[in-house]
Amino acid sequence: MNVEQAEMLMRRNTNFKVYEDKGVAVTKELQEAGFSNIKIWEQPMNVFYRDGEDYMSKFAEPELKNFCESQGLMEKFTTIRAETVAHYDQISKDTLKSFAIACIYAEKN
Repeated sequence: MNVEQAEMLMRRNTNFKVYEDKGVAVTKELQEAGFSNIKIWEQPMNVFYRDGEDYMSKFAEPELKNFCESQGLMEKFTTIRAETVAHYDQISKDTLKSFAIACIYAEKN
């Protein structure tokens, strides 16, 4: 599996899809479901990882395993894990990376 195929697979059905349009669709869905006072914002997640292995072992491995199980890809888990570690290392080079998360608050009476 090359990087493009892995990115396409991860985009297909993940929690990141909820925020890919900066919350426009999820806001509409929440309103249609009867929620109000909806607030959505980005928040830096200042948890740093030394490298891809550190990121995987401390954070991403359980999510990747769940994803592979749900998609019937457990036989490819080791390969996808190794590619994710290598991709993280390629992106971060010699700098520590942090992430931004989307926070969603809504009320329903």
